[in-house]
Amino acid sequence: MIFRYTAPIFMTLLVLLFFFACAGVEEAPIPTPEPEPAPVEMAPEPEPEALDLAWEGSVWIAEEMSVSHFPGYMGFELGKGGQLRLIGLPNTQGIDWLVDGNRMVLHSQNRSPLLPAQGEFRIFDAGKGAKNQQRIRLETLDKTLSLTFFQSRPRVDLIENHWIPQFLRGGESIPWPLNREIHLMFLPDATGNIGLLGYGGVNRFRGPVDLGEGRFTPGRIASSRKTGPGSEFEELYIRRLKESNHIVRAGDDLFLYQETLPTAGFRVRLFD
Repeated sequence: MIFRYTAPIFMTLLVLLFFFACAGVEEAPIPTPEPEPAPVEMAPEPEPEALDLAWEGSVWIAEEMSVSHFPGYMGFELGKGGQLRLIGLPNTQGIDWLVDGNRMVLHSQNRSPLLPAQGEFRIFDAGKGAKNQQRIRLETLDKTLSLTFFQSRPRVDLIENHWIPQFLRGGESIPWPLNREIHLMFLPDATGNIGLLGYGGVNRFRGPVDLGEGRFTPGRIASSRKTGPGSEFEELYIRRLKESNHIVRAGDDLFLYQETLPTAGFRVRLFD
């Protein structure tokens, strides 16, 4: 009977104790979110200084880029009169070039997927190479492409060396002579003038040539015809020589052009 009357009182006391206990607990403050840091603006990359180089007539070869066909590398000549001649890209014909301060502008007839031969580029000084060669880095204005080039110079004399044909425009569709010493040589004559002498696989040929400051102007090229009629290769070989009017040299290689169109390519063969 006592429990019957005291139970409601007991429950009321428990509720009151729970209420006061809860009222005495402070609610944890809601943390204030920290402000997001302001974005850091990157300082623009400083513009490269203009290089004091003799650009006209210089030859530049791309580093760490190779092709499976002759000459095994790619590059270009910044020819006199603003003519651009491409090296190692027989299917891409250069048009013109311009260097203005720290900018280089190149134009070609069709864009090459392998070499930046089209567009405007920043020119950066890339220092000297292992053989004290001048190096430059060309970077597109949107910075999506950057390539380093070194300045190439001839390593051997042009005169009195054997130059072996490696490329003829249109020569990929005809058979080349096998086991025959096809070649081209430049030899001085008794008057001090330079003539060319060559062998096309069947007959020998010779003729005068005017060389100097990139010029390659052959005179009348006569073939001996002692062995027989010239082969298809020999006819093309001599025709490409007659068409050419410009010469570019890089390392051990020699390239001929009809204005800016590649016509023939040679590699030197040295004899002890």
